[in-house]
This record gives sequence, structure tokens and C-alpha cells, in this order.
Amino acid sequence: MPKTRRDTRADPSFRPADIYSFHTAPLPPGIASKTSRYAAIKVLDVKNGEIFYTVLDGIFDAPPSLADVVGRPPLVNTRLAFDGKSACHVNRITDENGLREFRHVGMAPLTGDQYPGQGKPVQR
Repeated sequence: MPKTRRDTRADPSFRPADIYSFHTAPLPPGIASKTSRYAAIKVLDVKNGEIFYTVLDGIFDAPPSLADVVGRPPLVNTRLAFDGKSACHVNRITDENGLREFRHVGMAPLTGDQYPGQGKPVQR
């Protein structure tokens, strides 16, 4: 099954504080069955063609609303080689987005616990 591609070059509207929901993928990748789980990411910064974001803590049975995700902390990675840090990532805006049912939920202010730099913009 081909991956869904969202051409973000045609949609340069990612902004800090944007929240997006997505349908989670089954593990291991490649299994054809669907999950009934949804999650959300929050954009931390956008600069130099890159999007910095965090995965928010929480799993939902349906696409979450803005009320469902406002105030949620970042997901904390504790499995495998992760050491309990927030699930913060960076991707080029033009990277393929394999997230299913990826949609804008709304905006919510950035909080210090969501920003790796304690409320300061991410530096690269």
C-alpha cells in the first residue's frame, strides 16, 4: 500500500502553536489492519524550511478536538534507547508525511513544558 503524501510545499502554513491530529499506524509497520487510535502533534517552531514539533501525550478513540488536547504535555519517550525526554522532532517541511487522516485541529499557546528551550524558540 503506498504511503499518503501531503505536499507541504503547497501548504507553507505551518505555524508555531498549530495542533494536528492523525490516525496512528499499527506496529509493526506494514500490517494492513487499522487501529482505532488517534494522537496529536503540536508545532513548536518553523524556520529554515524545517518544522519542529512535539507529540502530545494522549491516545484517543476518534480524532481529538482542540478541547481534548489543549494543555496536554509532550509525550515522554521511555522505551528502547530513549531516556525520558519529550518526544520532540524536526522534519523538513518538504518531507513525506505518512500520517493518516492528518488534519489541523486548531491553535493553543505554547507552554514552557512543550518547548525544549523552556519557552524559548528552538535553536539549530
